[in-house]
Amino acid sequence: MNRRLQGEGTSFRRVLDQARHEMACQLLGTTRMAVTEIGTALGYATPPGFVRTFRRSAGLPAREWRRTQDRTQTV
Repeated sequence: MNRRLQGEGTSFRRVLDQARHEMACQLLGTTRMAVTEIGTALGYATPPGFVRTFRRSAGLPAREWRRTQDRTQTV
């Protein structure tokens, strides 16, 4: 599998990170789960690990990202 992913210019870690980010966005946008609960549900060992990774992926902290989604859905 790793060779096939490498042949496509990606890695298992990148695919996993992308899937986790997409699930985090879905959970942040559609539930009221705490950010720490989302991190745990997605398999992060610690809440700071999830927070750091989400910020790197989205460009915003998870709580702020959620607030921007709340505003766009009510407009």
